[in-house]
Amino acid sequence: MVQGAKLDVFSLGGKTWAEHSSSGDTLIVAGNSGLAKIFNTRTPEDEPTVIDIPDRFSSFVVGPKDNVFVVTSNSGEAEYFSLTEPIESKGKLVRSELPLRDACFTHSGKSVLIGGDDGELILVDLESEPMTSKKFPAGDQVVSLSYNKVFELAAVTLFGGKVRIFSLTSSEPQAVASLQMYLPTHNAFYDEEKEDSRCLRCAWSPDGDYLAVPSASGELRIFDRGEYEEPSLTLTFKSDVISYDWSPNGRYIAAVSSDKLLSIYEVTSQKVVNSSALQQTITNVSWRKNGTSYDVVLGSLAGQIVKYEKVVDQTPAEVSSKRDAASLFVDDEASDDDEGNSDEEEEEEEEVRQKGSSRTSPGIDDSGYGLGDDFIIDDDNAGYVSEKRDHDDLFGEGPRKARKVSGRDPTVRSVSEHTPAYKIVPYSCGETTWNNSKRYLTMNSVGYTWSVKQDEDSTITVSFFDRGSHKEYYFKDTFGYDVASMDDNAVLLGVSGKDSKSSPKSRIFFRSHERPDESWERVINTAKGEILTSVALSSNSIVVCTSFGYIRRFTLQGLLESIEKAKPVVACVTSDRYVFTVSLSGPYQFSYSLQDLDGKFLQRDAGLPLHIPSELQEGRHILKGLFFSNDGDPCLVGQDDMLLVLSRWREPLQARWMPILDTQLGLEKMASGTNLRCWPLGLFKDQFAFIIVKGSYYPSFPLTIPSELEIKIPVHSSHEEDDEQRAEEELARSRTMGELLNDAIASEELEGEEATDRLREYSLLFDKSLLKLFATACTEQNSLKAISLAVHLRDDKALAAAGRIAERLELTALANKVNKIRESRLEFD
Repeated sequence: MVQGAKLDVFSLGGKTWAEHSSSGDTLIVAGNSGLAKIFNTRTPEDEPTVIDIPDRFSSFVVGPKDNVFVVTSNSGEAEYFSLTEPIESKGKLVRSELPLRDACFTHSGKSVLIGGDDGELILVDLESEPMTSKKFPAGDQVVSLSYNKVFELAAVTLFGGKVRIFSLTSSEPQAVASLQMYLPTHNAFYDEEKEDSRCLRCAWSPDGDYLAVPSASGELRIFDRGEYEEPSLTLTFKSDVISYDWSPNGRYIAAVSSDKLLSIYEVTSQKVVNSSALQQTITNVSWRKNGTSYDVVLGSLAGQIVKYEKVVDQTPAEVSSKRDAASLFVDDEASDDDEGNSDEEEEEEEEVRQKGSSRTSPGIDDSGYGLGDDFIIDDDNAGYVSEKRDHDDLFGEGPRKARKVSGRDPTVRSVSEHTPAYKIVPYSCGETTWNNSKRYLTMNSVGYTWSVKQDEDSTITVSFFDRGSHKEYYFKDTFGYDVASMDDNAVLLGVSGKDSKSSPKSRIFFRSHERPDESWERVINTAKGEILTSVALSSNSIVVCTSFGYIRRFTLQGLLESIEKAKPVVACVTSDRYVFTVSLSGPYQFSYSLQDLDGKFLQRDAGLPLHIPSELQEGRHILKGLFFSNDGDPCLVGQDDMLLVLSRWREPLQARWMPILDTQLGLEKMASGTNLRCWPLGLFKDQFAFIIVKGSYYPSFPLTIPSELEIKIPVHSSHEEDDEQRAEEELARSRTMGELLNDAIASEELEGEEATDRLREYSLLFDKSLLKLFATACTEQNSLKAISLAVHLRDDKALAAAGRIAERLELTALANKVNKIRESRLEFD
């Protein structure tokens, strides 16, 4: 049994709360008298720094960067303090007429979540100038808060014993789950000065996978994240739990029960590994790293803290069993044999490459498996199979040393033989880089797939903007998926192999949103230096592309349908009808191809108007967005923030890229603020959907609600436009968007009255904008310009209106010409 050392902090006694910084270098001890003492644990002989804090404090929490802390009080205040010199108050965050009970830092310390007796949760943005806050209902009076920093979840304990789980991955918090009938219930708020006060606080494990919940029966119940029906583990105590906390490595829980006993549990085994009897009534538990061990410090109701040194060792948590790495259609024994190829065999393969031999062995498919009668193995020499010569001997070159067939064309040259100016990197629509061990793997109008790095592996979560369409879910990632695509039905993940130093084995993984039992994975054999550059998913097909130009198409069940060789692929996207690929055709040149799912090319190796900015950082992709519009047209957004749509692509040699929106200029007109950017999501009719990014290149956590910009042809670059300029833009927009829609209707890819009505609206807008320009020309007495506009009017009513405008301005000759145009059209009809 371990022994503790007492330290008198406040001579007048009273409630005392101890909390360490995440590094363990700082210990803050708060007293109910309105004072807090800050100790440097590396130099315990130094006098502590003393600061004033709100009286009758209810909680205090240290920020994840150890530079700030927040104190809440029963007087309804939440105050913000600096932990760096000078240590002082930075002001009030919240004032309330009712007590505030708890606070927690969120989003890597960028925000603070505060709750109290008014039944509201307040999310304060610490980085905005000035600081802003947002309120949303908690469902009842808030007792305590616990934040899952890995998966951006807040566990909120409410009056009456209910626990609600809120997701803070977006700017609008969403309730995703609730637990009832576990926590102790009270008719009034518990009195922390009483010895029999029971703990009402839930706590997430450091890795974010587990939630500890104290129960009314004197137990700590451990729930798996996302599985709140039944606990996966239960820690039992002889009396009620007063306070507890997870160790920094997540293996242990230190808990104090009302019988004044400190117990250190090893969570997995549910065994007590250390314990100690206490003399004081304890208020809270705090852990600290001490070399290769852990210390525990306890706050009390007697003005003291109790320190227990080296209560347990920092033994790494047991590694959970990994998923079987064997993939669908993959022979494990063959994989092992591949890894065991000798250096001599590799040298022989290299010799064949240098000679440029173009032969492949008969009966060998792309995956490297024999499809002929080699399937029967004559391993006992019983004569089941007739003797055959080596394939090389069949061509008269004599016997050669047998070697393992890799299934690759030996003539394929390494990318290193031709190093382009643009370095090919894997691309997924909406992807971001790592930030605080998190990144978005893909993002579109349906939702987003994001990954969280952990010690042994990663966790991938699939979230949706419309939370009513699908339930958010997550799973472990033991392979390191770094490319992805998702739609409304499923998610597709891939391992690019870009970080593999040896010959990589890239893989893909398919998972249905609603039917996870139909998931599958498959290895994609790649050569040395070859990586998966992009994967694409639609409701009826899967496309996988590589840096060597291999384009594979699979069914949703994982069956390879086709494989072709093209230029090195930079990015790809697919719809229900077509596959669009972007390729690197030269050091500074890009091309695109568009084909249907049967392989017929509508456009092939056509030039793509993209350039590499001189300031493009290494690792960033040339594209910001690549997608099909809601009407089925290919769209892209490059580094110049211009939204381009491909027009007339169904006709040979007629395709052209049309700029339809300067996204950055449109954002500047729509939103106030500086350093704002657009992150593309998709194009829906006349609306461009995007995420507003503030202060950085990539979207961060939490993700803001998607916004929309109306399509506006970049005719003029200025923020202010006069009537004539607006009419000119409307004319260009109606012509461009009407042409796109008309092509889709003519090809029978869009049907129904809605599409026809939209086309009619574009036609009306076309005539309306022409009439505005016609009226301006008449006002300027420019009859030549006016008549050149009138000949383009489509509707007879519009021509009649043009004639009346000319007559009103006493331009008789112009009015006569307009009337002649009307008469000639009537005669033709």
